[in-house]
Amino acid sequence: FHHNSSLCRIQLDALQRLLPKFQAKGANLVAISPKKSTESGIQFPQLQDSLPQLVAPQFGIWHPSLPQWNQDHGEDQAKQELPIPSTFVIDTNGTIVYSFLDVDPSQRPDPIKVLEAVPPPAPHPLKRGPFSRLFGGRLAPLAKRRRQN
Repeated sequence: FHHNSSLCRIQLDALQRLLPKFQAKGANLVAISPKKSTESGIQFPQLQDSLPQLVAPQFGIWHPSLPQWNQDHGEDQAKQELPIPSTFVIDTNGTIVYSFLDVDPSQRPDPIKVLEAVPPPAPHPLKRGPFSRLFGGRLAPLAKRRRQN
């Protein structure tokens, strides 16, 4: 989740540079913002969680807007709530395996740590032959014994 700020742009650029490594691990990157993103050069989806925000509250990252943050970013939204800038790694079962969030928007996770949190891709199931159902895999131990002899 990001806010289209310069700090967010730095984070998105860092993730973009690592995109091939994320893809090699079978991962997809998605950026979500409460505003329409204007970031160019980012080659992964940038989605808008527009009003009423639907995604941020489900992740428990909805936070009252901080007046100092608004002043620093030239925004007049002292009463508007914003999502806390955060990063999640979600596995193929929908389980959050890594999360980083901090109400201080200057704190961001190291993109390498995010990459390291991505679980390895699931092994591809072995292609099974026409008799695999009949023997229920009982031939595999026999084949191993024959190779050992």
